[in-house]
Amino acid sequence: MAGGLGKGEAVFNAKKVWFNGVGDDAHETFYIGRKFVDDGHYVSRDDNKRVFEFCKTSRKPYDLAVVCCLIVFKHYLPNDIAIFSDGDEKELEESKALCQKVLGYGQDFVKDKK
Repeated sequence: MAGGLGKGEAVFNAKKVWFNGVGDDAHETFYIGRKFVDDGHYVSRDDNKRVFEFCKTSRKPYDLAVVCCLIVFKHYLPNDIAIFSDGDEKELEESKALCQKVLGYGQDFVKDKK
């Protein structure tokens, strides 16, 4: 893994999670900040005024870390975050198993319904 631009160091701290794959294994940046800051860029919102963001990984190796992060966020913020994926349940199994092994939760993670 690399920083959000596909080089440098990934960031995992109290203010943000920011990473990508490395080189040819990079695709789109995964970023979640502690606080949402509307910096003037286009922000998509759903009918309930919730912010909509996404990260396409093109199923590159860092997808495992992206899904693990989403499982952690959903575990701690179950009512504040909705998680959707183009991947099927079978594709999520490796991340769910890794979270279960390392963190003791994750195997029961289920994507939200659109």
